[in-house]
Amino acid sequence: MLATFMFNPLRRPIAKTLVLLANSPLPMALRFRIDKTNLGYWFKWYLKQFQNGTNPREAKEMEISDLKTENSRLLYRILAYGNFMADSLPAYHDSVMTVLDNEQGFDKGRFSIPLLIQQGRYDGATTAINDWETYAATLPDNPRNNLLDHCEYLNIAKQYVQSGYDAGIVKQYRQVLEQWANRKNSLVEIPAQILLEQTYPKQFDYPEKIELPEHNRGKALFVNPYQKPVPDIKNEDDMLTVYPNPAKDKLLIEYVNINGGKEQTVSIYDMQGHQLKSQKVKDVLGIITFDVSDLSNGTYVIKAGEFSKQIIIAH
Repeated sequence: MLATFMFNPLRRPIAKTLVLLANSPLPMALRFRIDKTNLGYWFKWYLKQFQNGTNPREAKEMEISDLKTENSRLLYRILAYGNFMADSLPAYHDSVMTVLDNEQGFDKGRFSIPLLIQQGRYDGATTAINDWETYAATLPDNPRNNLLDHCEYLNIAKQYVQSGYDAGIVKQYRQVLEQWANRKNSLVEIPAQILLEQTYPKQFDYPEKIELPEHNRGKALFVNPYQKPVPDIKNEDDMLTVYPNPAKDKLLIEYVNINGGKEQTVSIYDMQGHQLKSQKVKDVLGIITFDVSDLSNGTYVIKAGEFSKQIIIAH
């Protein structure tokens, strides 16, 4: 929605800039597209000064992702402990399954299905695989296809274990297993390689996959490449917007104070140069309202700092 607004052809640059400032720092994908907007050069420059830091939505998504990663690590530890203790205390398998029953979606299938197969609970494994296929149907194309392939692999693995590790099962599915074994960074790559190496030790010898540690994904500051002197103003018409024009009772003025932080006066003058109304402002960008119901019909001048425009009042 923000991207749609950002590239809307709306010709009210001050109002648009104010909305984008309220959502700054912008998501990373939009920061580098500021120059593609229809804003004037000064507005683009000013907007870029507020792109340090992390967008709140991106920060929350990163936090959620980190929590999911940590949850997966904990599940790995629980699963490893359960498998280690399974020989002497089989009840640990049931404890691990109890934990996994409280999981949803991807992690539940990833951890629970191999355990069910290992325990010989093949009907439960089949049900879990079917549930995972249903979950996969809710995903976009690439992850859906990746997960469906993994479900097919788990069905093969279930047959393989159920048959007492009969190599004939692997031979039956050799062609598809070879395809999966060469599908880089997929869910089926490593499991397929293991099955093929166990069945054909002299024909297949895949290199060991080395996992590099993840970098700490802290909320690093975005380095602002836009720090420049204030640019010359290319389009003065954008620096002051007055509406409606003609006005009847209320007049809205969108202004730019290029000396932000210093007080500036926004005034209404008659055509003889008499100041009739004024307001003091300090914000760099802003919108103020004047009541003009007491002014006579006619032409007036609005002045904000260095910029001015004529308006008509018609009651």
